[in-house]
Amino acid sequence: KVKHSCLPCTPGLYQPYSSQAMCVLCPGGRGAAHDGAQECEACAAGSSTMGKEGRVQCEPCEPGQEAVAPGQERCSSCPRGTYSLDEGSSECMTCDSGTTTRELGSRNAAACCCSEGNYLMKTAGGQGQCQACLKPSFFCAGFGAEPVIVAGYMSLVDEPLKAFACLEPEHCPGGGP
Repeated sequence: KVKHSCLPCTPGLYQPYSSQAMCVLCPGGRGAAHDGAQECEACAAGSSTMGKEGRVQCEPCEPGQEAVAPGQERCSSCPRGTYSLDEGSSECMTCDSGTTTRELGSRNAAACCCSEGNYLMKTAGGQGQCQACLKPSFFCAGFGAEPVIVAGYMSLVDEPLKAFACLEPEHCPGGGP
């Protein structure tokens, strides 16, 4: 008479039923850290299995990423207008009002800047506040760029944000004062 003995599933594998011949890989977004797991545990918010199955443990999201809900297979890049500073973020932080980020996956508040159609108006304390572009005389690309006067207008060196319509537009090509 041959005696068969069952071996416990190794970490990253599970088997919910007894006396089974094979263990099953933990699905993405879940992990099993110990021998003999009967189920895999969902990754906590702020972590994932990086899209892989059979993971022993979940990995924290990198700065610039988030995993909002438990059990996510992958961390997501922070959307435009948001950022995350720390590893393991469950939610990206929103940029201040009137600002956005140029790219997805921003890692700090310094990536937040005025959006297109706005410019940064410096305040006395060295900080700044986004202001709407002075149309139709200026074009504002946003993202730290200074307002640019458009063709047909001019400004003075002493007052670069004050525009004057040119009497002869062909003599006012736009650009700097």
